[in-house]
Amino acid sequence: MEEPSFGFGVIHLLKKVDEYQSLSKAYKSMHMSSSKAWKIINKAEHDLGFQLIDSQSGGNKGGSSSLTQNAKKLVEQYEMFYNDIDKFASERFKHYFKEL
Repeated sequence: MEEPSFGFGVIHLLKKVDEYQSLSKAYKSMHMSSSKAWKIINKAEHDLGFQLIDSQSGGNKGGSSSLTQNAKKLVEQYEMFYNDIDKFASERFKHYFKEL
């Protein structure tokens, strides 16, 4: 089975969308093109099997984007996963390099 194509990059983009409430502002803050951002989101949604972003077209006032509940849960779980890995790596580093 192929692993879903999401990781730090997808999570970082989602966190920026949540921060700015705008996919456009999120990818611009990351110096990313619109096409690359949408490619990342679409691939992750396809692989995960659920929608990550709710977008509203804006007209004169501009649109907005927000994370779906599934995306919020994904971000939360990824952060817990990453924190566990970071803690483990720190412990192992101390174990192997305690004499330095």
